[in-house]
Amino acid sequence: MQIAPTPPGNFRRPLRPGRDTTPGPGHPRGALEIGAILARQLGGDLDVVLVRKLRAPASPELAIGAIDESGWTHIAPHVLAAGATDAYIEQERRS
Repeated sequence: MQIAPTPPGNFRRPLRPGRDTTPGPGHPRGALEIGAILARQLGGDLDVVLVRKLRAPASPELAIGAIDESGWTHIAPHVLAAGATDAYIEQERRS
């Protein structure tokens, strides 16, 4: 059984092929293939989202956020603990 994304209130229900037609997101590092399979099985569309990681100042493997192809940016709650300033985040967004 496939489970729909959890909406507020932790309510979960099975996906309904042909009825739950919200585009399924997939990203190019492996999830695109799975997204295509799910979209095909559910009779829905596949949407590809291109994002890149915003790196922490002292630890480039640690993500402090992400930016998508339109420029929309998500900043993680631990950004200050990672040592990132507003100026650093802006520089990282532009790099």
